[in-house]
Amino acid sequence: MKTRISEKFEALKARNRKALIPFFMPGAQGEQSIAETILGLEAAGADLIELGVPFSDPMADGPVIQRSAEAALKKGVMTDTVFAAVKEAREKTDIPLLLLVYYNSVFKYGPERFARDCVAAGIDGLIIPDLPFEEQGELTQVTRDLPLDVITLVARTSKNRLKTVLEKAEGFIYCVSTTGVTGERAKVYSGLKGFLEEIKAHTDVPRCVGFGISDAAQAAEVAAYGEGVIVGSALVRRFLDESAEAGYALIREMRAAIGE
Repeated sequence: MKTRISEKFEALKARNRKALIPFFMPGAQGEQSIAETILGLEAAGADLIELGVPFSDPMADGPVIQRSAEAALKKGVMTDTVFAAVKEAREKTDIPLLLLVYYNSVFKYGPERFARDCVAAGIDGLIIPDLPFEEQGELTQVTRDLPLDVITLVARTSKNRLKTVLEKAEGFIYCVSTTGVTGERAKVYSGLKGFLEEIKAHTDVPRCVGFGISDAAQAAEVAAYGEGVIVGSALVRRFLDESAEAGYALIREMRAAIGE
């Protein structure tokens, strides 16, 4: 089933444009509302946007995103808060929107109800870092008839199972460029090109690289090898410690670096 995500990547390919995908944590985005932040990121050059669902034990996230989740939870931001904000933004934009959510939240909500409420709100994809490929069946049997992509994450340690993991990939491949948790890094992994070529040998689904991309120069380096760049901690830190405008400025810089 075609989704906004697959349609977006088709359009980007036709324009020879690389996808820029920022992540932010609703409730820790600075002075603007969640819906305003979605629109602000789009105006700054985002092609797709990831929103986090705050969780008390974000095992894949480093200190910055952990801090943003804590701030959001203190404000009372919950799954329904994010759904409501996406509905509000959907009145003004068709940009593909994804949730980065831990499966505990999905399980507690109820997988079928969660998937259907995602679609009703205007969510196009799910990124679930703690849901192994082998255990996705409970969710994917619900989402397969919905315009909702469950994004496959592939790490450098996935080599022996790449073919199996990538067989049913949809939307885009989330390529984890570094070992460990999220967070800004001083440089891009030197073996990234080879890693992405291995993935390409098994699938034509677009490859988007995340974890550790810190500035415009790194974004340009990554964009040379894959179809998209994901930025999280560097943006979240600016939203937390500086301002919404500082975050938008980073996205504008990255957009210019990887091509308009």
